Amino acid sequence: MNTNDRIFNCNFSYKCPKLWEALEATDEPDQRFCHSCNRRVHFIRTKADLEQAYADNLCVALTTIAPKQDRVLLMGIVARPQPSAERE
Repeated sequence: MNTNDRIFNCNFSYKCPKLWEALEATDEPDQRFCHSCNRRVHFIRTKADLEQAYADNLCVALTTIAPKQDRVLLMGIVARPQPSAERE
């Protein structure tokens, strides 16, 4: 993964309690189906994927890494992206 594609500060309007591994596999390797909400969940790998998922109001799964923490898989619906702080 290109370091420019790393996803930081992703906010969710809804966080799903389900586990990616518990969702039904589909014909697409980066998508699973959730029978609770009857929607496909899209695994996000890049900022461009995340922006498109927000625009399309998709359920997503993504991995985050915080300092001194293990990788955490989060799932849910992405909240409106916050504008980047202006550089001085």
